Amino acid sequence: MDCQFRFSCCSLFIVVCDVFNMTMFLTQTVLLYFQDYESDFEEYLESEESSSHTEQDETSSDTDTLDEDEAGDGFRTKLTAHEVKSIHLENSPTKSILKHATDAGHSSEVSKDIKPDKDKPLTVEEERKLDSGSYDLASHADVRRKKQIQDIRAAMDKENSNLSNKLQSHRKMRSFTEDEGFVEVFNQDSSQTYQENVHSPTEGLINFATARKHQMKQKAKVKVQKRGALLMEMIKLDVMNFQLLDIPSVPYEVYMKCYGRSNTLQIHTQTNEDAITEEVQTDEVETTCKWTQHPVRYSSPKSPDDLLFAFSQERLGVGGEKTVHENEEAWFPKLHVNSLQLHNFINNAGEMILSLLEESERDRLEVNKAANKRDFGFSDSFTRLNVGKVDFLKGRPVSIVCFSESNSSHILTVHEPSTEPLTIQAESEGRCVLCTWSVREPSCPLQTLVASNLATSVCFHSYLVFAGLVDGVMCLWDLREQSIIHCRCFLKQPDWLLRSPTYISANLERDKRHLSPVISIKILPESNSDDSAKTTTEQTPTQIVSLDEDGLLVVWTIVETRSSTNVDSGLAPWGRVRLVQSSHLRVLKAFPRSIERAIQCRCLSVDSMKPSNLYVGTNSGQVLHCLQTSVRARPQFYTANIETNTSITCMEFSRCGHPLFMIGDTTGRVQIYRTMTERPLVDVSASAVSPGPPVKGLQWSSAQPGLFFVLDANSCIHVWDLCKSDMCPQMSVPFSGQTLTSICLTPHSASKMMAIASEAGTVDIYSLKAEFGALPKKESERLQDVFSRYITIL
Repeated sequence: MDCQFRFSCCSLFIVVCDVFNMTMFLTQTVLLYFQDYESDFEEYLESEESSSHTEQDETSSDTDTLDEDEAGDGFRTKLTAHEVKSIHLENSPTKSILKHATDAGHSSEVSKDIKPDKDKPLTVEEERKLDSGSYDLASHADVRRKKQIQDIRAAMDKENSNLSNKLQSHRKMRSFTEDEGFVEVFNQDSSQTYQENVHSPTEGLINFATARKHQMKQKAKVKVQKRGALLMEMIKLDVMNFQLLDIPSVPYEVYMKCYGRSNTLQIHTQTNEDAITEEVQTDEVETTCKWTQHPVRYSSPKSPDDLLFAFSQERLGVGGEKTVHENEEAWFPKLHVNSLQLHNFINNAGEMILSLLEESERDRLEVNKAANKRDFGFSDSFTRLNVGKVDFLKGRPVSIVCFSESNSSHILTVHEPSTEPLTIQAESEGRCVLCTWSVREPSCPLQTLVASNLATSVCFHSYLVFAGLVDGVMCLWDLREQSIIHCRCFLKQPDWLLRSPTYISANLERDKRHLSPVISIKILPESNSDDSAKTTTEQTPTQIVSLDEDGLLVVWTIVETRSSTNVDSGLAPWGRVRLVQSSHLRVLKAFPRSIERAIQCRCLSVDSMKPSNLYVGTNSGQVLHCLQTSVRARPQFYTANIETNTSITCMEFSRCGHPLFMIGDTTGRVQIYRTMTERPLVDVSASAVSPGPPVKGLQWSSAQPGLFFVLDANSCIHVWDLCKSDMCPQMSVPFSGQTLTSICLTPHSASKMMAIASEAGTVDIYSLKAEFGALPKKESERLQDVFSRYITIL
């Protein structure tokens, strides 16, 4: 019985399940074709339209998100008909009703709007909905309704899981999507995406257009920007010019022919001949004729009174017919006359013209070159200064000759006083005469200077001449002074201008000035740099140093005053330049007192590299080293290897920048010392004979470091070149028949001249051969290296 009951229950349960399954199938069928009953549910759909749209937006948002993921992976998906059906079901009104039921927490109430209330009567709308067959199941149990909803949700979840699995498989097979025939078609009007092989019964409810279109625009924009940047680096634009229009100017004749009138001609006039106006005034009209001339042309006026007026007009190129007196008020204030400037111009122009005429005459006649063409070994020709034609210089021995430190073509000669006033009686008798010459104008001196006593030492630089006299007086001449303020001596022809000193030091105190013969005057360089020698020759000196026989060394400063106030009694009334004593020093105090009075100074030399170092040659054969303000210097004395009773006669410092100096003595020997060594490096006999005649002069070449010239008492010049030999001179040139007193080389390396003075009063300028002058740069550097190695070995 129990078994039969159980079997009956099971059978009944099976029947119930079959009925339930049939009911579910019918329910799904009704739900799928629910849209065909629009007439029955029109009002209900209007009430649920807002909620249905909300669910569609959420579904569209989810679908767009999925579409963005697919667009990011770069492939297109293809939906099956079952998937489209499922998606259509989700977006149908039935899905909306089920959605409301799910949000309510899966309760038994499906819709409060549809379920009738037992307490309230049914409305007409509710009756219509119940009659339509859609809500006939509302009277069934809530369990069945809940079961239906759960089954539908399970079907939806299953479809969604299948869709996600298919999407993942499509991502893995992205490389094969194009071969399977997937094509995108964009509908710009509906903004929706369809598949070619998907034919949905309804319009597309999945909208991928917005996200995909936005992303495709961004990708296209980035690609265009990258491509544009790459092309801009590779492409360079070229500029091309095209002449679009070129119209040459029309000649004047063509223009007048085309646009002018016949029988007409266009002309210009400056004489106002075409004026058609006439004067109608009754008063007389004053007119003045004016003229102009270009270029300016000068004429000779008939009256001397009109000379200035005519010149003032003609120099401007314009003028008129009025006379000087009629137009005096107009032209006289404009006339500027500077007589001083005119005087300077005439003097300078006259000197220039005379110089040119003399050079032309000398070149034309070639008297000097033809008569003096003689080979002296170191020279092939010479030019003699015309001292004999100057009356007051005849018979005067030339004691000193020196070149200007700034101009190698100017030379200074010192002529001893004459006791026989043959020409100039009181002006030159008993006075020493100094003359400046130009090598280019040897016929007459440029300036003639007179001193009260014999000049024992001189120095010449630009426009300044310094002289130390035998009585210890220092004299200075300024060659810029006007000739009108000096004494002019009128003789037969021509007249000579004798210039007096601008400054003398005779008015100084006895303990501050020289009282014995001044033996040397040197210019002090302004700096101790390597260019000190160049500075000395090119710039105006500011300080000089002088030394007398008693050992008084005085440093003088050259001061130029602008005012005419005579602040110094030694300055001439017209003078502007004077000497001011800066310091003085007794150099013989360095010797022991027992022999101090027996020592006398003979010569002075200044180190061009270190101007504060002074070297004094004495009659004891020693060279004293001192400073400008002190006698304490190291080494203090320079002594020969063999001490003999000799006296130093001359001294010369190296002009090539080496720390060396050379001395000559009365025994005829020449010694070369290094400034830091007490003993000589080189000790040779000037004439290669020991003992030889005393040395009267030394000249060290500024072009070659090892070349020097020696003048001995026998009027013989010996040429030495230590770069070739230090055993004997390279050559010896005797000057027989005359007594030479002085020699001097030009301080400029580019100039190749040597002046030689004689006791007979002649002065000759010798042109050195090329081998004794300035050499090419490579050869000069080679000689410098040879001489430096030679000195280093010693």
